[in-house]
Amino acid sequence: MIKFNGENILVTGASDGLGKAICLLLNSLGANVIGIARSESKLNQLKEEVQFKDKFQYELKDLSIDLDEIPNFVSNISKKYGKLLGLVHSAGGIEILPLKAITENKLNQIHDLNFKAGVMLCKGFSDKRNNIGNNSSIVLLSSIASLLGYKGLLSYSTSKGAVNSLVKSLAVELSQNKIRVNAVSPGHINTELFNQNKEFYSKEFLEELETKYPFGLGEPIYVANLVSFLLSNSSKWITGQNIVIDGGRTLL
Repeated sequence: MIKFNGENILVTGASDGLGKAICLLLNSLGANVIGIARSESKLNQLKEEVQFKDKFQYELKDLSIDLDEIPNFVSNISKKYGKLLGLVHSAGGIEILPLKAITENKLNQIHDLNFKAGVMLCKGFSDKRNNIGNNSSIVLLSSIASLLGYKGLLSYSTSKGAVNSLVKSLAVELSQNKIRVNAVSPGHINTELFNQNKEFYSKEFLEELETKYPFGLGEPIYVANLVSFLLSNSSKWITGQNIVIDGGRTLL
């Protein structure tokens, strides 16, 4: 069974969906979780839900702006709470736009949060003053949208494709520092955010969710289990991988 012994793990996108599920599980497994999000009210709510309240802290940060300051932000967290064992970049944005509606600004909005912020988080984490060294682990959230074609998801899919390439490059570069780097590519996950915004999805897309997932839609805990494994000593020989977790969707 995976267990942590109070090691510090930084998780972005902590207030909702996958990030929240990852925080809850890591906390229950004994990690000291530092959750990052923009909404203090949601982070306070998460603080009430975690099993070990003394092992959950949070910091407010909008990771889509002031990207050059993100490494300093990570350094300040390390100084405040202690060196980090792990980093999980779960924060991300998605916007459904056809090519004719794409602008440079729209592209930048998605890429800044999904990809560039991840690069800067890794830069801060990789500083030897900020991580514990041997078997430190970075997990970046990608998506099967980087592997399949989806109409209207140009900006989102390319941002996640960039994450896939980033993982391979960083895994080689950071191996000398004994830092592992992996990506997780979930299929469609049944989150509150999705259910609240169903009216924005096409009829064809919703029908696909019913017919092309052999094991049904995913739940946040499925992804949280995999992320926890990749952060733990149980995965100490795994790096540079993009692990698909989609209930068989990409097989069809």
